[in-house]
Amino acid sequence: MAELFAMKTPSGQLDPAKLKYPVLVQPKLDGLRGICIKDGAHIGASGPVGCRWFSFTGKPLWNLEHVSASLPDGDTAVYDGEIIWPGHPFSDAYGLCKRQTSNAETRKQAKELEFHCFDRLELNEWSGKHTFRTFADRVNKLREVSPASKIGPNLVLMDVLRVVDQEGLEAAYREFLDAGHEGLMAKAINGLYHWTRHPDWHRYKPTITVD
Repeated sequence: MAELFAMKTPSGQLDPAKLKYPVLVQPKLDGLRGICIKDGAHIGASGPVGCRWFSFTGKPLWNLEHVSASLPDGDTAVYDGEIIWPGHPFSDAYGLCKRQTSNAETRKQAKELEFHCFDRLELNEWSGKHTFRTFADRVNKLREVSPASKIGPNLVLMDVLRVVDQEGLEAAYREFLDAGHEGLMAKAINGLYHWTRHPDWHRYKPTITVD
């Protein structure tokens, strides 16, 4: 399983003047990057709907059964996103997810965790570490399989905005900062999903920190 991860953070701080427009942008959140493999093969191991959760480096994540139940009903796939504990920093969310526990208080707090999903892969794309579908195609598919009638309250589909020039990017950047986000992620419309650092994804934030 570990060989399917070995993922890296996106390419570094972008220069908006050098970006190739148009691009799709999403808010950059202060969350724990989480990968959910929903294949139905591990029912009872980590949730009622056959989900396994991992950090983007491949470490198992726990106490996310309620989020598993919020994922699209009947859809088997791999979901990529940020695990958020509203009102708390990344480190607190990770503290709730890093170990199995029966502690009642920890379990109660963990139920406040949300999954802000920004990408979806088919199971064979993940296992083969290859996708030929663009980011725009994958986002469209994520929304197609996630109507309100099929998802629960702990799943948030991240906003995606299309910007055509630097002015639009700067406006989106300010909007995301004003909303309390860390900045934005700029993603190539026709970009593929990559398991290593790649210029199809860039982050834009006031300061660069270590993820």
